[in-house]
Amino acid sequence: MNFLKDRQGKGDYMNRISWRSMFIGFIVFSGFSKLMLDIIEFRDGYYYLFESHRLHIMCEILIYIGFIYLIIARKSFAEKALKNSERRFRDLFEATTDIFFTLSPKGNFRKINHLFQSVTGFPREAWIGKSLFPLIHPSYQEKVRHLFDTLIANGHGITFEVPISCNFNQIIICEITLTPYRRGQRLKLVYGAMRDITARKITEEALQAQNERLAVTLRSIGDGVIATDIQGNVVLINPVAERLTGWNQEEALGKPLSDIFHLINDQTQEPCENPIHNILTNGQSVGLPKNTVLVSRNQKDRYYISNNGSPIRDSHGKIIGAVLVFRDISERRRAEEEMLKAQKLESIGILAGGIAHDFNNILSGILANTQLAKMMLKKGKNIDKYLDSMEEAISRAVSLTRQLLTFSKGGAPVKKVVSIGELIKTTVEFSLRGSNSICELDIADDLWLVEIDPGQISQVLNNLVINADQAMPEGGVVRVVARNITISTEDPMFTEGKYIKISVIDHGIGIAEEHLPYIFDPYFTTKVNGNGLGLATSYAIIKKHDGYIEVQSQPNRGTIIDIYLPAKEGPAADWNKTAGLIPGKGRILLMDDDPLIRNGVQEMLRELGYEVDLAKDGAELLEMYTSKLNHSSGYDAVITDLTVPGGMGGKAIIQKLLSLDPNVKVIISSGYSNNPIMSEYRRYGFCGVVVKPYQIEELSRVLSEILTDSPSAENVTVPSAPL
Repeated sequence: MNFLKDRQGKGDYMNRISWRSMFIGFIVFSGFSKLMLDIIEFRDGYYYLFESHRLHIMCEILIYIGFIYLIIARKSFAEKALKNSERRFRDLFEATTDIFFTLSPKGNFRKINHLFQSVTGFPREAWIGKSLFPLIHPSYQEKVRHLFDTLIANGHGITFEVPISCNFNQIIICEITLTPYRRGQRLKLVYGAMRDITARKITEEALQAQNERLAVTLRSIGDGVIATDIQGNVVLINPVAERLTGWNQEEALGKPLSDIFHLINDQTQEPCENPIHNILTNGQSVGLPKNTVLVSRNQKDRYYISNNGSPIRDSHGKIIGAVLVFRDISERRRAEEEMLKAQKLESIGILAGGIAHDFNNILSGILANTQLAKMMLKKGKNIDKYLDSMEEAISRAVSLTRQLLTFSKGGAPVKKVVSIGELIKTTVEFSLRGSNSICELDIADDLWLVEIDPGQISQVLNNLVINADQAMPEGGVVRVVARNITISTEDPMFTEGKYIKISVIDHGIGIAEEHLPYIFDPYFTTKVNGNGLGLATSYAIIKKHDGYIEVQSQPNRGTIIDIYLPAKEGPAADWNKTAGLIPGKGRILLMDDDPLIRNGVQEMLRELGYEVDLAKDGAELLEMYTSKLNHSSGYDAVITDLTVPGGMGGKAIIQKLLSLDPNVKVIISSGYSNNPIMSEYRRYGFCGVVVKPYQIEELSRVLSEILTDSPSAENVTVPSAPL
């Protein structure tokens, strides 16, 4: 470092001025470089002053001049910065979208930006120096004064919303923020900002009113409403939903819907799938299946409900949640059940009246022919025609009984795997014999096999063809078409699979639209001489064969009735096998609780060549069979009734007989085939089945088959369904 010295090398002048002052002085003095050169010489690394006696005076003067210059320059810079700051503040103050203002500690306006006039309608110059409070609506002035006094006292900023009295008696709602500014302990002024929120308040009030209306609606409607977010968590639940589920809104909010909305199937008691998952996944509205029950929180209250669920979407169509609307239909279900009971009672009344009418006619014919036969017998005349008439009347009674059994709980079909083509042809031709109509058959050659009761299906075809014939009083063409068809799962009315479709078509008077819903009701008929059992019986038979029946009809255009029977694989039986009376030999044990039947069948069997022992119940049958079994001559066959009131029936008897004699041959018999034993008799150990009332030809055939071990069906080759 170099030092400033005199010619003697002394630096005593440096003690009189500080290094900083010297530095500043030299900086200031640098503008006078020529003068400095006259008095300063640099030699040997040092500065030497030539005229040392005046240098200190001159340096001090220059230093003072430098200080004055710095002070003036600094003041000028500060004034310039202050002006720039004021300009930026003024620009910001005026450019803001809110009303900015400052207040004195007494609440008088000091500064107001230009938006004041555009918002309030008052010139801002007119309010400079005036109090803020007259601008406030009179009903709020005291409240604002109190808030301002609190601000002055504690020094904390405040924000509040008040109505402002504008020019021309207009009222707007403003949000005002006041912030105190202190210098030390002294309050200098209050900064303020005012924003017009009238539009926002109107929107908020409208939204609040809308929400209130929605809340009132949700409280008032009789349906339960539950809304969820996109995760399936509950965000809203109305009072009806609270009552039905047992959860209140505070408890339910935020919980998964599956926790509070438990659904089961009333018939299976299995849980139902929660609909929210499908709604949120597929974005489609869904409903609940029938027999859906909502189980409440206490697990005791259960409600039948109908439900509709839909997704909730935002303005862009994005799913943001789901809403379920459901209704308690328990009372409606009970009312429907009561109505159904009433309708059933009405139907039973119609049915009973029809049965009574038909049987009364049959009994009248039997009674008249019986009386005539007795009279002619006394006179020694031939009574065969009267007996034939009685047999015909009894056959009508049998047919009527079987029709009634068919659409009751009974009438289970005794099925065989058959080729139905020949059955259709034979039945249709027989049904139209002697009528004015002609038959047009269109039966595919490669029809698949079906598993049916040939007698019952023949009865269905007979009913349909007779109806078609009667629909054309002047005659016409009854067209019968049979085809193989395959039904997919896309058709909700059918089970997927292979079917034989049989169509019976006429061009007759047709069926009125208002009558179509009732055509399958028993004893409903529009015919003068009809009994209303044909279509009812046909419907029941087809349903018992796991099939379907459809009707299309137009008045004066004709009717098409389609029946669908499931196809079946397997060897086909000969459905029309007949052999007349087949005599036989052997000892038969017959059990029936009705003595009239026991005695009548005993005579039939004797006429066929059999020896017959009779038992009135199962206990007596077992006792007699055991007794004979201990001797060399046992029974060749047993015929037992299926049901014995108050006693042992056929199912229990066969088990005991098989335990006594595994080779026993037992025929089961009943007039009411609701029991699966009648259609699946071999599964239970029986060798044959006969249906009451006994036909002697059928009885002789069954006995002949089981006693000779001949098969009851012959195998034939026919196309089989490719299942």
